[in-house]
Amino acid sequence: MYKSLKLPKKLPFPREFIDKRLLMIENSISLETGTKENPIEHNILNFLDYSLNIMKPGKEAFLDKEDKINPYDAPPVIRFKGEKLDFDPSFRFITDSIYKKKSELPNNINMEIFAALLIRNAYLLDHFIENDMVVYKTPEIASSIQHDFIKDKDGIPIPPLIFINYIDLIATNEDVKYYKKKEKEKNAKKTPKQYIQDGTGRFNCLLTLVHALAIYSNKVEPYELVNKFLRTGVQKLHTKNYQKFDFT
Repeated sequence: MYKSLKLPKKLPFPREFIDKRLLMIENSISLETGTKENPIEHNILNFLDYSLNIMKPGKEAFLDKEDKINPYDAPPVIRFKGEKLDFDPSFRFITDSIYKKKSELPNNINMEIFAALLIRNAYLLDHFIENDMVVYKTPEIASSIQHDFIKDKDGIPIPPLIFINYIDLIATNEDVKYYKKKEKEKNAKKTPKQYIQDGTGRFNCLLTLVHALAIYSNKVEPYELVNKFLRTGVQKLHTKNYQKFDFT
């Protein structure tokens, strides 16, 4: 069952799967958009009583500061029995939620599976191009995880299958934001494509989340994250530490 999580011996560099990321950006931008008062939700996944949708436009399309506006903002939305959950679509909220459960993480099989899924997601190992669309085929094991370390603000647990797809959509939205922001930058030293293929967006965000999991579960020391942040401002987990998670 865990073989589907095993990482290849040689992982691709971000530039080697840039075409998938560019197509995912294009797919997101091309989604029909509504208005601030009446946004449109596009259904992505249904599981048990939960549904995962993309809402367009998101709140970043209407920010006060012009340089912060992202007209293509398309955040994910989770609904439970039709009701929208109060869930913050940010990596900070996710890491805070996991931190509150950190005492349960060491030697927790669900966390090990979750970390492996995140690493695979960063490298788009389970994403496939079909009919000019990038499809995320979540390994079946994701639906078997029984753990509630992620809840909405009212305490409703988020099923891991929904949550891992939710994170996938956040990562795509991050790519869209950084790519379009770079397009508007004058006298940029890098093209938008070069900018994100260096790791900005999806790649760095997801592996930073994995780094947090590694620290919370005592697999790496906190000083590694601090030292890396002081040097580069990026906190993604080093590839040598992937193998500290059981199923990678």
